[in-house]
Amino acid sequence: MMKIRLLFIFFMLASKAWAQNHDYNCYFGYLNNTTDTLLGGMTLTFKEMPPKLFVEKKQIDFGNYSCVCSDSAGSVVFYTNGISIRNANHSLMENGDTINPGEFWESFKNDGYPSSAGAMAIPAPGFPNQYYLIHFGLYYDELNSDFVNTPLYYSLIDMNANNGLGRVIKKNQIILEGDLIPHTVVKHGNGRDWWIVTAQYNTPIHYVFLVSPAGIIGPLVQEIGPPFPDPEGGGNSLFTPDGRTYIRHDGWNGPRIYDFDRCTGQLSNLRIVPFVHPFATLQAAVSADSRFFYTSNILEVMQLDLWADDIGASMDTVAMYDGFVAPFPPFETGFKFASLGPDGKIYYATTGSTTALHIIHRPNLPGTACDIEQHGLKLPKFNSGSMPRFPNYRLGEWETSPCDTLNFQQPGNGFQKTYYPYEWAQKDTSYRLMTPIPHTPPSEFKLPKEKEEWHYEAGRVIKQNMSPGRQNFLKIRTKD
Repeated sequence: MMKIRLLFIFFMLASKAWAQNHDYNCYFGYLNNTTDTLLGGMTLTFKEMPPKLFVEKKQIDFGNYSCVCSDSAGSVVFYTNGISIRNANHSLMENGDTINPGEFWESFKNDGYPSSAGAMAIPAPGFPNQYYLIHFGLYYDELNSDFVNTPLYYSLIDMNANNGLGRVIKKNQIILEGDLIPHTVVKHGNGRDWWIVTAQYNTPIHYVFLVSPAGIIGPLVQEIGPPFPDPEGGGNSLFTPDGRTYIRHDGWNGPRIYDFDRCTGQLSNLRIVPFVHPFATLQAAVSADSRFFYTSNILEVMQLDLWADDIGASMDTVAMYDGFVAPFPPFETGFKFASLGPDGKIYYATTGSTTALHIIHRPNLPGTACDIEQHGLKLPKFNSGSMPRFPNYRLGEWETSPCDTLNFQQPGNGFQKTYYPYEWAQKDTSYRLMTPIPHTPPSEFKLPKEKEEWHYEAGRVIKQNMSPGRQNFLKIRTKD
């Protein structure tokens, strides 16, 4: 088993020499139409190592919502801020206007869609140079004074059209409606198809969809585990890079960790790692070797060892916010959204608008040896907390598994080998309650005040004055 894992690590870290580099570019920045030196667009590209960061003006702004899709060689083909879909020339793609339609689109059409669930782009199985964009709309539930991720959409993009600049051939097609958690995707065990996984908030009900040449099929509905003791809040869902583990986590109940069968879409072997105290966790990430799970709140980062017999007992606080501001007060660089980069490092967007990103340089190592460099990447412009979420595009077929039938993974085409563990033929649908995480938040910890959301605009610090849409949104968020 250790040999298999070491092979996977080798292929993950050697990915630069391969194709399947759809995650090689990240876009940040907002207020592109101003001349202020601290405002505008930025690009972080992994086509060079070390990665290169440079100023690049865009025609749209990014808040929490940033999805960039590159081709297999790592060149940008399209991107979105949840309002529209843009091509590599930064122009509106044909039929790329008005994604996620509705009240929030109207209010935020000049800023970027306000949902933190974001979007993910995946190659369409069986259709060269076509991509599915899987994205969430947002709805405000007046009765319960709550925001609801719904519906889950797909849009289909054909990059063969318009001399490679693309065309949206299907838009805002509803996959599922309901009060849903943020989605995630993973490669099917045949190396070609994909799985989409989401779930119903506050319940152990999961929805799994298959993406194949026949389209998006499902859902496969699975109810696994006990009810949630507290309402879910914060967090996201994600797969480990090897595709074998699905993690659903939030700041009140702690992570729920499942085995995932990439042949059948079946979840099993649930391990619940509850929090003794709420952690207010935000977006998490997993190391390239699929071992260490990193979750954070504004002030600290925790590491959990997914290979440990007692995952909860393995918890280690590996970083505490050092109080740094960038470029000046009140722009505090706490920990917000995390993403595993194609270079094997984990990058953290900061809370609010700042000119810095945090970097975990060696996330495969335990404890503080993971080497978190706070504000390690200085940004030339302000980033409003955005950090794209990517699946593992380089994950290949599940060799020797029952669904390894297509011979899709050819030598040299950029896919990583993973091997099927035969013990997975027996599915464990029970669950285990692990040792609770004995974590007490720092005494100075407090959630950010909803009524004090700061931004930087035109050389001055202001309170939530980005647009009438944002002002109206703030009124909704703070109404009693």
